[in-house]
Amino acid sequence: MINTFIVDDEKIARNGIKNFIDWEQYGFKIVGEAANALEALKKISALSVNLIITDIKMPFLSGVEFMKIIKERYPSIFLIIISGYGEFEFAKEAIALGASAYLLKPVRQDELLKSLFSIKESIEKQTPPPEISPDAGNNSVSNADPINNGLGALSDTEDDNHFPYELLSMMNASLDISAHMASNDLQALEEVFEIISNEIQEQNIPPDYVKSFVTTHIYMQAQKTIARYGYKLQDVFENPANNYAKISECKTADEMMLLLKKLVLEVAEFISASYGTKHGALIDKVRQYIGENYSNGNLSLESVAANIGITKNYLSSIFKKESGITFSDYVKKLRMEHAVALLKTKKFYIYEVADMVGYNNVTWFCTVFKKFTGISPTDYINQGG
Repeated sequence: MINTFIVDDEKIARNGIKNFIDWEQYGFKIVGEAANALEALKKISALSVNLIITDIKMPFLSGVEFMKIIKERYPSIFLIIISGYGEFEFAKEAIALGASAYLLKPVRQDELLKSLFSIKESIEKQTPPPEISPDAGNNSVSNADPINNGLGALSDTEDDNHFPYELLSMMNASLDISAHMASNDLQALEEVFEIISNEIQEQNIPPDYVKSFVTTHIYMQAQKTIARYGYKLQDVFENPANNYAKISECKTADEMMLLLKKLVLEVAEFISASYGTKHGALIDKVRQYIGENYSNGNLSLESVAANIGITKNYLSSIFKKESGITFSDYVKKLRMEHAVALLKTKKFYIYEVADMVGYNNVTWFCTVFKKFTGISPTDYINQGG
């Protein structure tokens, strides 16, 4: 039997996978399940697992981060990634890291079985997990990339028995290092590093683990953050590979954290210097997009940020700073201004106007309109606009 472990933060999804097929009929056995990656790591350490089926988006650790750890600690384990339509960028990264299969929700039985048969054949032949070649232009890691090679070197640890789950959970759930770098909030970054350093001391985490997991996590944050602006770490540092060499040479966790903090602060200052004067142009682009799509009822902070190519938190922050108004209030104001103009023509029913300015619910439209103008749409029409 091929021992299989399921990871998904939704119990109904885990039950669905378990009951999807007759696993034992095909030579597979479900030996465990977990609601998140941290729970999975703890359980897997006490089990003999051949295959992990995991969702891509989970609390604490994403499926991609979970996969990186599994590949380091248990390279012989096969992984099947399950993701939704809006998560393909994460899925491509997972595939680049060596996922054996990528299945789109809702999972089709024939696709699952096809992946399982392929994995079973590989295990029986005792061959390495088959890797899917991702599309060109994705986030795959190149062997020639000195930054990612450096990260790989930092991940080599001798002691593999005491993974600092609490620390990694804290870093992923509480510390938005990427946002602080993007906003050049140096004080917040200082506080982040103080919290991490204190946690390392309190838990007495060995330097090898600090080097492997903590520095890797933060460097990946820096790399992803600066990539959003079209830059690479090579643009910040003359020779990024030297930074990893210096960290690798550090003997204590304190030395590593001091050096890492210095480098992260440099990334934050580089982003500020490079894009500090370009917020206005970015906001103009956002306003243009809103102006062209305000009639879409699905318009949201998330959808605009995705179209522009930045995170929703970053967009929310700079929009308020540059415009003096929140994103949602700006969209509401624009929609109401158009609604007033349309009602003034007396050519459309109220429900038609509501739909034309992005409101699928006419009752809610009337509520927002009255709050904005002081009178209801009906009264506005009766008063002659």
